[in-house]
Amino acid sequence: MIKKLIFIFLVNLMASNLSLAYELKERPDWSVDDLQSNIKDYGFRIVSTNIIVANDKFPVEIITLEKKGWILKCKVKYASQIYTDCDFP
Repeated sequence: MIKKLIFIFLVNLMASNLSLAYELKERPDWSVDDLQSNIKDYGFRIVSTNIIVANDKFPVEIITLEKKGWILKCKVKYASQIYTDCDFP
């Protein structure tokens, strides 16, 4: 009985792992640190932008991009240099 339960648990674990890998495989290519490249080269379009002032008093712009149902969030921090970080939520 215990062997059957362990077997069922392992099969479910492997099935869920395969479905997650399949989903990530379909994710479009993107640039981690270049907003312009995500728009021009990878075909994302801007959905919305929000500007906030973080605790360190530098403005941060949150730009939401979309491509084929995938949402990509880019954070642009305006300090002495401009820092960009993009990733899927």
